[in-house]
Amino acid sequence: MTTASHTSQHFDEELTNLGDCIGTMAERIVQRFTVATVPLRTGNPGDIAAMPQDDPEILHLQHLIGEICDLILVRRQPVARDMRFVVACIRIGNDLERLHAHTNKIAAAITRIGSRDLGEVMRHHGLNRTLLLSHDMLLAALQAFKSGDAEAAERLENLDEEVNTAARVIMRQQLTYMMEQPHTVAGAVEVMVIVRSIERIADYAKNIAKLVKYMRLGRVVSGTQS
Repeated sequence: MTTASHTSQHFDEELTNLGDCIGTMAERIVQRFTVATVPLRTGNPGDIAAMPQDDPEILHLQHLIGEICDLILVRRQPVARDMRFVVACIRIGNDLERLHAHTNKIAAAITRIGSRDLGEVMRHHGLNRTLLLSHDMLLAALQAFKSGDAEAAERLENLDEEVNTAARVIMRQQLTYMMEQPHTVAGAVEVMVIVRSIERIADYAKNIAKLVKYMRLGRVVSGTQS
């Protein structure tokens, strides 16, 4: 094997390893999001008790992704599609970290609701559809990364609008409840925290799909959330 081909093989392995790290981090975050939102489907806040506030493996993967990207940029000086892949992975890694943070916010809000009737909250505040849409968007975005689906961004744009519309309706409901029934303030505030985090998770899912489009087609990513 020539030196050039040997170097090329190692470079390909590094890119594959980077993609695998992104995939593993994403899978763990999806798992946490699913676990964190179980109480919103069951109406039992006790279902959240087993989930730790932070996943050390997710934090480790975030640092590892950063290190791999730094090494590739310094050692390999990638260009064209390879460069776009590395840049996209850096930004997707950051988005995944923020997804992790919003998942933790949802879990914390559910814990604060505690003994209050979470089932009653769910029946009256329409969170289930918003939650399902956001969850589906996240799965679709991560599948787009795995498959290199550059058209996923367009499909997720419409779903994101649905999430935003549903979130606005729920937020208005909470403000009305707080004004008309002051005793509901504590629960309404927690619902608003949950809804805002669900909305942001949808935003980051859309971001990831846009970055896949950039990675595959080289089109500038605009309108991404931070």
